[in-house]
Amino acid sequence: MTGEDRKRSWSRFARVLGLAAFVAVLVAAAAAAATHRSTATPQNTSNPTVEGKFQVNESVTATTGAWSNSPTDFSYRWQRCNNTGSGCADISGASDKAYKLTTDDVDHRIVVIVTAANSDGKSSANARPSPIVSASDAPRNTTRPTVSGTAKVGESLTVSNGAWTGGVRNYTYQWLRCDGTGNQCVPVSGATSQSYGVRTADASSTLRVEVTAHNEAGKTTVNTDRSSTVGAAEGSAPPATTKCTAGETVAIADLALPQRMLVDRFQFNPGVVTKGTQSFTARIHIADTCGRSVAGAKVWSTAIPYNQTNVVTATTGGDGWANVTFNVMSGFPANPGKQQILAMLVRANKPGDSVLAGVSTRRVLRLNVNLHG
Repeated sequence: MTGEDRKRSWSRFARVLGLAAFVAVLVAAAAAAATHRSTATPQNTSNPTVEGKFQVNESVTATTGAWSNSPTDFSYRWQRCNNTGSGCADISGASDKAYKLTTDDVDHRIVVIVTAANSDGKSSANARPSPIVSASDAPRNTTRPTVSGTAKVGESLTVSNGAWTGGVRNYTYQWLRCDGTGNQCVPVSGATSQSYGVRTADASSTLRVEVTAHNEAGKTTVNTDRSSTVGAAEGSAPPATTKCTAGETVAIADLALPQRMLVDRFQFNPGVVTKGTQSFTARIHIADTCGRSVAGAKVWSTAIPYNQTNVVTATTGGDGWANVTFNVMSGFPANPGKQQILAMLVRANKPGDSVLAGVSTRRVLRLNVNLHG
């Protein structure tokens, strides 16, 4: 090979080598561009949320949450889940930013899936499941709550919630101490949990529970059946008994535990409170567990929530009746536009006795309210 041939050969080799290097650079650049595009799709940095009132016929709205890489478009997909927030399925036709809740959503939770898109692609993020959707009225009980456990001093009882419809959000409880037939019940002070430790004061009584279910529209209370008669603790003396004596009336001074008192009758005048009502009167009758009218019992009463009426006190006469007048105060109505009842708390006790542990009673009375009348 001549020198000239070698020169031409090296020149061709250099050109080929340069082309290969150029191709390699192009391939690397294309790979880098592809990598750049894949990381430029929207990335969620804060989850979407669902805002609004979760009650049938109300509209709720999705927020988009926060995203990186500048999304230019958002789309929405609404799902209906079970009451635990799982088992979600698409709701047909629900693809707008807002969604109107229907009767099919009651007792379920709602979730929205938000998809963010830009020129490089798209990605999705879920909102947290909503609260349980409420009906347009208060909850309805379908299976009555029950009390389980051993009705014996020192043991523990538990109440079930029963079964409900209407989108129940939460439950509250009030244990009641009743006579042996499950009547003449009085609330047990401080006993507002789902479980209850049976007390010495419960011996020979029965127990019930008021279970109240709450939703967005209101609340409904259902009583359990009575428990079996509460037995005494092992090794304890049997409870004292007090026989009823003859007579239609008894003086408060002649009553002693385990006798109790009852608010067994009441009358309101007027029978309905309106926006224009300035005052109303009540006649409250106190009896003992033998059914006799109690003379000389101290009666205390006011509305709950407080500040709707003044606090009144009175003493029952020889016929067991106390007459009181309530003045309507600035706290009424407690729920403007919606209040339908005025709950009146009444307590009666033997003067000098504890209102909780002595010869006493308490009861919540209901007075109807008409704010549109």
